[in-house]
Amino acid sequence: MRRSAIRRLEGGAGITAQTVIYVFTLFIAFALVYDLGNVALVSQIANTAARTAALDAAKELARDSFEGTQRVKLDEDAAGRAANTVAGLVPAPVQDLSISVNGGGRDALIQVSFRVRAATPILRATFGLQGIEVPAHAAATLAAGSEGLYR
Repeated sequence: MRRSAIRRLEGGAGITAQTVIYVFTLFIAFALVYDLGNVALVSQIANTAARTAALDAAKELARDSFEGTQRVKLDEDAAGRAANTVAGLVPAPVQDLSISVNGGGRDALIQVSFRVRAATPILRATFGLQGIEVPAHAAATLAAGSEGLYR
């Protein structure tokens, strides 16, 4: 073969190698954008669900909270209602759901926290990464009604 033909073949191999590297890099970039976008979406949904559950639990105080003891406590139904709210809004299984009342009186905070695993389908198929744990925390303060009851 002539030298010019050999140079053309070598030039084509270089372009092919660069194309393969660029396509692989582009695939990895799209995978990261897709999977990390999914993680961000699940994080936003989980935080919204935590805020909604905290506000929902704040409505479920025991009726005798401010009659004599001035101690705020949740009704038995509040944790179940908040758990149902979180389960209905979050698209993935919820882990370590915690609902608590901190403080007492009018300054009481209802806190909701949990973790959820956001799926990473492309990174799981490519690198075996099963998902990313996303924590969600929210708190709601109580609002007194016109009759002094938190209902």
